[in-house]
Amino acid sequence: MARNKKNWNYLVDYRGQYKAVLGNGDKGQQGPTGAKGQKGTPGGVGPTGLTGPQGLKGEKGNFGSKGIKGAVQAGAFTFVGQVANQASLPTTGNVTGDTIQTTDNDNLYSWDGTQWIPLGGANVVAVKGQKGAIGQKGQKGTAAVNGTKGEKGGPGVDGTKGQKGEVGATGSLPLISSLPVLP
Repeated sequence: MARNKKNWNYLVDYRGQYKAVLGNGDKGQQGPTGAKGQKGTPGGVGPTGLTGPQGLKGEKGNFGSKGIKGAVQAGAFTFVGQVANQASLPTTGNVTGDTIQTTDNDNLYSWDGTQWIPLGGANVVAVKGQKGAIGQKGQKGTAAVNGTKGEKGGPGVDGTKGQKGEVGATGSLPLISSLPVLP
């Protein structure tokens, strides 16, 4: 029998019935430890627990070894000119890297050694050509012909009126008596 944890005045028998505790005597001594019981069957796997917090940042790793140096290629593409369309691309005499522009749609094509590979529109690739040769001197132009004489112009517009001049100094008059008499 085991004691009920809710009420210490009762005991529970093997059928689960409560029995009143008889007497109110002193508590007895603890009995000897019982024999070890048989191992029980393992329980099933429980539900997965919550994800724990993120761990601390690990130490920085070492640098990897240096890679093998690749072969240097002189020029990937060599612009060699323009043709009217894709069907006009030459099939012989090409060198790997030769690049040609088609004028019908401005697409670029590059020769890979066996076939022309489309590179896309020329408006996304800037290609600088080689400096051209100096052109020939042009012919002397013809002499200019004099034009016809223009008509005589009309009278001009009157000029603006000038400013008033300064007043002159006061002069003296001769006396009448000093004048000679006339015959």
